[in-house]
Amino acid sequence: MKRIFVLRTSFVPTLIFGIAALLATSAFAPSSGLPADPPNPSLVQAGIVSAAPAGSAAAGIRADSLIRIAFTTGTTSATVSGSLASGASQSYILWAGWNQVMIVQAESADNNIYLEIYNRWTGNYLVTAASGQTSWQGWLPRTGDYIVRVYNGGGTTENYSLLVDIPARIQFAWGAYSGSVWGRGSAAKTISYVLWARASQTMTASLASTTGTVYLSIRGFSGGQSLVDSSAAQTTWTGTLPQSQEYILDAVQGGTWADFTLTVTIV
Repeated sequence: MKRIFVLRTSFVPTLIFGIAALLATSAFAPSSGLPADPPNPSLVQAGIVSAAPAGSAAAGIRADSLIRIAFTTGTTSATVSGSLASGASQSYILWAGWNQVMIVQAESADNNIYLEIYNRWTGNYLVTAASGQTSWQGWLPRTGDYIVRVYNGGGTTENYSLLVDIPARIQFAWGAYSGSVWGRGSAAKTISYVLWARASQTMTASLASTTGTVYLSIRGFSGGQSLVDSSAAQTTWTGTLPQSQEYILDAVQGGTWADFTLTVTIV
């Protein structure tokens, strides 16, 4: 009989990854590491000031306030917003674990809000504002605080929104082909999961909710292939995976908040 390893999204993503890291001998786990410490469960003003590190494109800009981002229980993302004058910056800080997947997106009307991300303790950059990037995704190199700075590279004041998403990892029990996670409806609207699978394997993903209005979105993390979009209003999907990589599975709430169960099988 197949065993099913159940993770609940009531744990914050860093704790979920800690469990996954300890079980990383699974054929579906890409790597292993130490579990991350849990973040503060709310958005708070950190009350400290940061200076732009040496080599930063924002160096020379006045030091800005540092605002802490943390996810509320049961969510995998947080969105903050603000307004920046030309040449101004705003810094955010969040705690995350080694080798977690992080996706960051800055949105503005003129796409002039650029990202800068670095580890607070080492000063090592994941992306600099000089690159002119409005989005970034990748694996985090170590556990600790990360600074996410948004910088207005345009000539006028611009409003922005900043999304930070750290998907919860789905980890199968050793020898199992299937696993389930349970999620709770929330204002976040989208709860994200990640798992590793190989090319040519067959994935079946199924969402069950009390209202039937929680829909699937599945895409390749490295390749960017969209396998199914939530706009299709599908609750199940089966298909052959195009390459060996991490896959992002989103549970997108299309209506009233609803609890759901996501079951994934890979053979």
